[in-house]
Amino acid sequence: MKSARAILQNLLLAAGGLFAAVLLAELALRVIGFSAPHFYTFDDVAGHRLLPGARGWFRGEGEAFIEINSDGLRDREHALDKPPNTVRIAVLGDSFAEALQLPAERTFWAVMERRLDSCRAFGGKRVEVINFGVSGYGTAEELLTLRERVWRYEPDIVLLAFLTANDVQDNSIRLKPGGRRPYYTLRGNELVLDASFRDDPSYRRASGALWSIRLALLRRSRAFQLATRLVKRLSAPPKRTQAGIPGEEPGLEIAVYSEPAGDEWREAWTITEGILRELRDEVASRNARLVIATLSNGIQVHPDPEARKRFMDHFGLDGLFYPDERIARCAEALGIEAITLAPALQRHAETRGVFLHGFEGHPPGTGHWNAEGHRAAGALIADFLRRDE
Repeated sequence: MKSARAILQNLLLAAGGLFAAVLLAELALRVIGFSAPHFYTFDDVAGHRLLPGARGWFRGEGEAFIEINSDGLRDREHALDKPPNTVRIAVLGDSFAEALQLPAERTFWAVMERRLDSCRAFGGKRVEVINFGVSGYGTAEELLTLRERVWRYEPDIVLLAFLTANDVQDNSIRLKPGGRRPYYTLRGNELVLDASFRDDPSYRRASGALWSIRLALLRRSRAFQLATRLVKRLSAPPKRTQAGIPGEEPGLEIAVYSEPAGDEWREAWTITEGILRELRDEVASRNARLVIATLSNGIQVHPDPEARKRFMDHFGLDGLFYPDERIARCAEALGIEAITLAPALQRHAETRGVFLHGFEGHPPGTGHWNAEGHRAAGALIADFLRRDE
């Protein structure tokens, strides 16, 4: 039998070889420019948020070098104290506002800021837009973010970027159960916050000490980033293949385009409208202005009217703007200003023959806004905000 000394020597040699291999892999990955940073961390208020100081290339859809500021915003640094002679606009939203797909200066909120500044809106005051968008957020998380994080910046206007593709579904624990996130539920006619995810053992384990170690490795090691990406891909369920109908894409529920037929969707809409009421009251209590902008889904703004018709015929739909129109009616009833972007963006896309959603390597007209989509939306929102000036 081998002596303990020999066994120890072999173990040390193996460990040294492994360390050398990891070091070589680390160097090689840095030389070729590989980067797969982690942009998110756990959050007891909203379930997750952007990780302060995270930076690196995002290439999952589009391509951009992403920098998360010291307060965990996908934006430049902003002072907490509002500068004099300044109108501040806080943007609440999900991945469309977060906009990892392209550089910050090409996002709709950056376009909006430049346009409002250049036309000297709001009595010639400087305009400062602050982006609080986080991928995966529904209206519940956006309301909680407003209360917990936004008011420190003293915004004059709160812009809610509402994505009809999934925000209604995201607001329902029945339609999207099992997430490590807060939900609002109904108790009679009252909205009740369910933040029980904080006490879930899986959340507590995932957000504990081991997460801090993993996060440190993700920040510093390209080899660990690569290993994490490979494990994630291998453990992920198979992606649904693109159907033959343009406009059908993962994450988009066809049911959102019609009057709700089941209790789950009726409840989801009731909860969503209740959260909008809470947002109205919250913003009014701070003497600020609330504006809702309903965004667009790819098929709504497809440049080919025949493609839109095939989509509607295939799914038996009378139109594509039911959710947008319902949010507009709700906003009117609640006394909230609202802009419905999809019809205007559809005209823009059809007139110019351009796709407003989609990037190279992905089916055209699907996914997030591309640069043209952001540019057109930012201009429309800016013009709406200054319409009474």
